[in-house]
Amino acid sequence: MAIWEDPSNLSDPVTFSERTPEDIVPLMPDRQFRINFRMSPTVFEDMLRKINIVFIENNNRHVGYPKTLLEKEVTVTIWCLGNPESFRSVAERFGISKSTCSNVLYRTCHLLLQVNKTFKIISWPTKARQQEISRHLGCAGFPGIIGCVDGSHIEIIAPKTYPNSYINRKSYHSVLLQGVCDQKLLFTNVYTGEAGSIHDYTLYRSDLFAKIISGEVAFYEDSHLVADLAYKLASNLTS
Repeated sequence: MAIWEDPSNLSDPVTFSERTPEDIVPLMPDRQFRINFRMSPTVFEDMLRKINIVFIENNNRHVGYPKTLLEKEVTVTIWCLGNPESFRSVAERFGISKSTCSNVLYRTCHLLLQVNKTFKIISWPTKARQQEISRHLGCAGFPGIIGCVDGSHIEIIAPKTYPNSYINRKSYHSVLLQGVCDQKLLFTNVYTGEAGSIHDYTLYRSDLFAKIISGEVAFYEDSHLVADLAYKLASNLTS
C-alpha cells in the first residue's frame, strides 16, 4: 500500500516500510504536493513561517523542541483538513498514535486561529480595500459591492446531543459555514458552527449582522454585500 495517494509522480513507489513522511514530503513535485495538501509548497512554507513566529511569541516552544516536529504537526493537520480520511488512517500514515493525531489537529488549528489574528489573513477590508473591491465588482455591473456572502453545509457525523437539530433541508447532519469573499474569491469574513437546520439568514444575523450593529465591521461610502434570495434586503445587504 502506498503512503501517498499517487506516488507514481515520485521517482519510485513509496510504502510505509521504506520511507517516512519526513523523507517524502520535501521530495514531492509541486503538482503532487498540491494534490495531497490542497495548496502549493510556497503557501505551505509561508504558513509554516507564520505559525513558527506565533509559536515563539506565545512562548509555546520549550527548550529542545525540534523544528521538524512543528513541521510534521502542520503537515498532519493540513492532511487531515484536506483529505476525507479517518484519524486511524492518518495516524498510520504519519507514524503516530490516533490520540496524538487528534491532539495535533486541535492544537495546530488553535495555532492557525492565532496566526490569523496576528497577521489578519482573513479580515474585514479597510476603506481603501473596500474601494478597490467595489471598483472591480462595479465593472461587472455591481456598484458599491464590497463582497459576496453565502452559507455552506459541512457534513458531520450525527452528534450525541440534539442530533435532529443538525439535520439540514437536504436530510443529512451538518454545521453551517458562512463566508464573505471579495472579487479575488479571498475570504474577508468566516463564521461557522451553527446547527445545519437553521436558515442562512438566521446564520447571518447570528454573527455578521451583530458585528454591523455593534460597529465592529464598517461599510464605507454606501457600500454593501450581495447575497442570494435566502437573505433579506437591508441597508448593507442586497440580493
